[in-house]
Amino acid sequence: MKILIYDCHKGKVQESEKIKKALLRGHPDLEIDIAEVRKFQFPDTGNYDAFIVSGADGHSEKHAWPRLIKEQISKIIEIGKPVLGVCFGSQILAELNGFEIITLKKPEIGWVQVNLTDLGKEDQLFKELPTSLPIYQYHIRAVKGDGKVLAESKNCIQAVKYSDTIYGIQFHAEESPESGKEYLKTDRKCENYDEASALAPEEYIEWKIYRNFIDIITKTVK
Repeated sequence: MKILIYDCHKGKVQESEKIKKALLRGHPDLEIDIAEVRKFQFPDTGNYDAFIVSGADGHSEKHAWPRLIKEQISKIIEIGKPVLGVCFGSQILAELNGFEIITLKKPEIGWVQVNLTDLGKEDQLFKELPTSLPIYQYHIRAVKGDGKVLAESKNCIQAVKYSDTIYGIQFHAEESPESGKEYLKTDRKCENYDEASALAPEEYIEWKIYRNFIDIITKTVK
C-alpha cells in the first residue's frame, strides 16, 4: 500500500516524519511519501492508495495553500479514497463535511485526557486502546458539529468518523512521551511545562491509532 502524507507545516517536515514512523511501526511494508503543501507539492493522487493530512503551525486565509489543500482533499473524497486528517487536517475534513471550526478560550498544549464516546468504544480506530487516555495536543482551534463523534476532551471534539474510510483526529497520536516533552521544553507557547507534561504516559501506545487506520482501509484498497 502506498500512502501520501500532506505536510502543512512551515519548515517542520519532521512532524510528518513522526507520522511516517508511527505508520511504519504498525505496518513496516508501507510505501510512504511526504509532500510539502506550502511548497505547492501536489503529486498525482492516482499513484497513492490513501492520504494523511498533517497539522499546521498556523495559517492565514490570505495564503493560497490552505485553499489548495482543501480543494485537493475534496477531490480525493469524491473519488472515494481513504483520508485521515490530523489536527489542522481534521479541521479541513470537518469543514468539507459541514462542521464549524471554533477557537477555544485556551489552547490545549501537552497531554490532555481524551475519552471515547459509545461510538468510539466500538470503532476499530481505537482497537486495543483504553476508553480514556492522555494524548498529546497542540491547538487552539477545534471542530464543532453533529456527526459520528468518536472521542472528546473536556474542551472539544477529538475524533470524528465521516465515512468508513475517512477520519479526523484533533490530537497528535504520532507524538511519543519523549518527543513531546522535548518539544515542549523549548516551545514559546508552552507557558507551563509541568502542567503540559503532567499527564504524559510512561508507555507510548497511541501509535496504534495509525496502525488501526491502515487495518481499516486495507480491505478497501485494491
